[in-house]
Amino acid sequence: VLPSLLDEPEKKHLIAYTEPAYVEFEKGIEALDSSEDGVEEVKDAIFGSVHELDLDKVNRITLTKGLREDLQLEGEGEVVLVGRVRTFQIWASPAYDSRPRFSPDAARLYANLKKKVPFEI
Repeated sequence: VLPSLLDEPEKKHLIAYTEPAYVEFEKGIEALDSSEDGVEEVKDAIFGSVHELDLDKVNRITLTKGLREDLQLEGEGEVVLVGRVRTFQIWASPAYDSRPRFSPDAARLYANLKKKVPFEI
């Protein structure tokens, strides 16, 4: 699991990867040009934030205290899981409910996509 590394509290969430998806992600990050300013700092921030979590007997994960604090979960706070094909996001319910649905750029992209591919959200 990887914290979103965003400084904006309303957008903080965790990104959970399957092992194959994480290996692919890791290769992409490692392939970044280390001579470019800031790349090593970004790599350190990403790889220093990764938490490997195990599944219990019924395929549940338990978030560590630090991850729960990152999400601002209190007690037995509810979470929202958002599937993203090869990953999923874990949000504290209040943060997910209060996030902006689309940025202006995403709203334009969404509108154009709906013209090409009919679907409902």
